[in-house]
Amino acid sequence: MNEMLYELWLFCLPDISRGKKRKLLDIYGTAEGIYNADINELKDILSEGLLRVYEKTKDTDKIKKTAEGINENHIEFIYEGMPSYPERLKNIPDPPISFCVKGRLPSDDMPTVGIIGSRRASAYGVEVAMYFARELAKNGVGIISGLAMGIDGMSHKGALMGGGYTLGVIGGGIYSVYPRENYMLYKEMGERGGIFSEYPPKERAIAFHFPERNRIISAFSDCLLVVEAKEKSGTFITVDQALEQGKEIYVIPGRISDLNSRGCYKLMEDGAKPVNTPKELMEYMGMSITVPSEEKTIPLDPDEKKVYDCLSLRPVFIDEIVRQTKLSVGNCLSILLRFEIQGLAKQPVKNYYTKFL
Repeated sequence: MNEMLYELWLFCLPDISRGKKRKLLDIYGTAEGIYNADINELKDILSEGLLRVYEKTKDTDKIKKTAEGINENHIEFIYEGMPSYPERLKNIPDPPISFCVKGRLPSDDMPTVGIIGSRRASAYGVEVAMYFARELAKNGVGIISGLAMGIDGMSHKGALMGGGYTLGVIGGGIYSVYPRENYMLYKEMGERGGIFSEYPPKERAIAFHFPERNRIISAFSDCLLVVEAKEKSGTFITVDQALEQGKEIYVIPGRISDLNSRGCYKLMEDGAKPVNTPKELMEYMGMSITVPSEEKTIPLDPDEKKVYDCLSLRPVFIDEIVRQTKLSVGNCLSILLRFEIQGLAKQPVKNYYTKFL
């Protein structure tokens, strides 16, 4: 076997933690050295169960078949020492030994923002995540996230809408799509952006992988933007790892009454900077907007202006719009329907309306 096949064998070794693999590399120097190690010496490092796993996987035909499958699916396998191993990963605590990429990684000089937040995002959080990701992507900023439900998925989607680059760091193998609802997004990102996995190709996504993969999200991000987070949230794991890596943390402030905003306010109390616009975030990053947002230039009559002034990124109930404008329900609904057709407003939930940014 060649060097790549030995590295792929080590990568695919099941049940043996990255820490154990790192220890074996410290002793034997290379994946080939581990493969050819004296079984009696390994007894001091691996349990009987792990030794059986080790012996069982030394099947050259199976290793070659795995390599063929990766190549056929246009997946790149990268390991330490290769020229393509990213600089962003080299100096973090516990860097990955090897990993798979579908699509491409961000270049080392590409400005990047990790956008993270609640899996159970509010309609407001969804709108904000997509808006920030879209505008940043339009201006050449890569969007990094975890391809989960909620804020992660909407951030990736916004970046693609903006015609830019986005990387999803997943908690399972490169063939594992979790959650299944994000399959089409996964497919599109593999073609137009990138998918990163440090787990064996067919390994399913399991709970302890997600906190572990968060260090990779922060590693690829120049800074983190937290859109929504509850007071006790897995988002804080990524934040802690980003701080350990010396990254700045930014947050979207929400209403103090929203459960999904309490984590953001806690982060602000701890020193995170609030941001209200993509332009503001880019200025913090030392960049300037080069592709401004498209302005809606459709003229509004006085009644339409009253209705439009009631709208924001937060969903507003029709009764509230009627109360503020003092127009009839029928008149308001007619205006809102025109806004939806013209791309000025949308209805994320029945009878609740937001601006369409």
